[in-house]
Amino acid sequence: MQLKRCSGAIWPKHLPAIFLDGDQDEEVEPIELYFDHMVLQLVQNEKILGGALALEVGEEHGNLHIQYYLEHKPMRLATIGRELGLKGGDAITRVKHSAKGAYDYCAGLGEYANKEGVLKRFVFGEVKCWGSGPDGRKADLNGCVEAIMNGNTPYDILKENPYAYAIHRQRIWGLYDDLKEMNSMSRFSDEIEQAIEETKKGWRGE
Repeated sequence: MQLKRCSGAIWPKHLPAIFLDGDQDEEVEPIELYFDHMVLQLVQNEKILGGALALEVGEEHGNLHIQYYLEHKPMRLATIGRELGLKGGDAITRVKHSAKGAYDYCAGLGEYANKEGVLKRFVFGEVKCWGSGPDGRKADLNGCVEAIMNGNTPYDILKENPYAYAIHRQRIWGLYDDLKEMNSMSRFSDEIEQAIEETKKGWRGE
């Protein structure tokens, strides 16, 4: 399914091999080197519209990793991972709860302003944090419409956002069925025009 935002954590296992081959600065952790590399990638990539990164030490085991929140043009999660050169299907994940909460956490806003263990932050672009309700649930009809227009099916929306699907099920299927009918009529119209043109050529002896 094509999405417009993602959030999650990047660990050393997700890094491109070049950051783990042992030729890098031994005094700097590979994940920190990748953080600086990722910053450059994000500001140069026109498909990524805005977001925030936080390089932090894990509270439980003390492992260094990158927390991120990104908003982007409609893309599949695997495509975003390839854009950033990451390995593993779990490197890029969808927003599981509140988009605003994820962004605030990475950007260091509100209650996260002085969070311990954060070594670096990076904030760029403009974010909208669509559908950020108080409990993380979102029933954004605009998002559902955009998903269908981008080639997704109602089943994709059901898997990605069952709450929105339950609220807007009738409208989602109505739009999907109407688009299928329009596409079918368009193909039929093209076939008629092609047949007429071929008949005219036959009349002209071409």
